[in-house]
Amino acid sequence: MAPIRSRRVMADSAYMTSAFTAIGLVPDSGTTWWLPHHVGISKALEITLTNRRISADEAHELGLCAEVVPADGLMEQAVKMASALADLVPDSLVTTRRLIREAAAGSFDDALAAERREQARLGKTPQHLEGVAAFVEKRKPDFRNC
Repeated sequence: MAPIRSRRVMADSAYMTSAFTAIGLVPDSGTTWWLPHHVGISKALEITLTNRRISADEAHELGLCAEVVPADGLMEQAVKMASALADLVPDSLVTTRRLIREAAAGSFDDALAAERREQARLGKTPQHLEGVAAFVEKRKPDFRNC
């Protein structure tokens, strides 16, 4: 499982653990930021201080992964998820991720201003025009030639 990715899928046989304190370190890779944002401070402390294994099902219940699949279907599901994202507009995806992360640490008014700014910018792109045309024509958009 990769915690910094947008979509997380785990095999039903997988588990996760935060073993940093077991080896005399503190969590890294932004874990001290993203984990409390996902599960709350109390649960984040429990996970990081006890170093216990968290099953895929528990990780799903905690919102640490979006989906649990049979181990033999993990790669197929990961490819399916990646393919679905590959059909979308990269700038829109990257900007959405950035806005959501910024909004989590900012104010509502800041979020609205950022949305307005990015809607105005992205609304002028060929990808947006293709997306709207596809919607009106009730077809799947083709962003490859935009």
